[in-house]
Amino acid sequence: MKVKAVFINKPGEIETRWVDYPQKKENEVLIKVDAAGICGSDIGAFRGTNPLVTYPKSYRS
Repeated sequence: MKVKAVFINKPGEIETRWVDYPQKKENEVLIKVDAAGICGSDIGAFRGTNPLVTYPKSYRS
């Protein structure tokens, strides 16, 4: 099974990809996401102004 993920490959470059469905490990839970949003740190990651972000950065749903 695949899920859609958003990747910021480098500042200013964003793409969506289908990736393998994550498998949970022992003592973990898997939560279904129905909706998602962005915050200021996501915009900083896209613009390259967030010093804590390394690339590529992925966001999976």
